[in-house]
Amino acid sequence: MLSTHKKNKKKKREKEVYVRLLQKRKEKLKQDREEKKKQDAERRANIAMNGVLKPYRKSESNENMDAVEKIVAEAAKKKEIKSQLEHNMKILEALQEEYDKEQAARKGINEKLEEKGSHTLSDKMQDMQQITSEKTVS
Repeated sequence: MLSTHKKNKKKKREKEVYVRLLQKRKEKLKQDREEKKKQDAERRANIAMNGVLKPYRKSESNENMDAVEKIVAEAAKKKEIKSQLEHNMKILEALQEEYDKEQAARKGINEKLEEKGSHTLSDKMQDMQQITSEKTVS
């Protein structure tokens, strides 16, 4: 437990810190107000000398240049899309060839199994197990 003297000393110290903080805040606000007043005065003086500034507008030549740039960008984009589509077509053709090879191999295996006399799925599975076990043993 703190003695009353220590409590009072602590309260006094806290109050002093709080007062210093408030003073710093007031000074900062005062500086901000003064800075804003200076900026407003400069802006008013600038307007008085040069008049009110007009908003920036693009001239017709700039608009025409923008139209040309848009056309060029669209053409480049179309070219890029076309090359991407051609690339995708090559990939799809390769996948189709691979699929056709796999289907031909499956059909060949299925015909061999039917020649051996395996017509049901379970018979074919047993024959396939025998074939794979023979391949792993040898």
